[in-house]
Amino acid sequence: MRVFLAGTMWRTVGWRWCGKILLKAFASDDEDFRNLSGIFLVQAGLRTLPLLCEELENHRNVPLILMLIADIGDSTSKSLIVPYLNNDEPKIAEAARQAIRTLQVTSLLMD
Repeated sequence: MRVFLAGTMWRTVGWRWCGKILLKAFASDDEDFRNLSGIFLVQAGLRTLPLLCEELENHRNVPLILMLIADIGDSTSKSLIVPYLNNDEPKIAEAARQAIRTLQVTSLLMD
């Protein structure tokens, strides 16, 4: 229930604390919470990017955050992802490659 409320408030009003609740749920071990919060974060679009950038700066959930950035698909998304392509952590580098592929597919579909 809390995730639904936070998602609705984040998308409509943009209260930062609601976005933070969604990020906390996104980091959960519960797959349902992760999926639902991820959907809400992506649906909010550009409003979510500053929160995702903070997560990257603090090195929290980097592989998952990179995929969310790609799913938002803003023009700045690629520049946020590219620095992680040659990361020393294989999971992060692979997530960055997948995120770039997602952006490419999205771009093809939009043309």
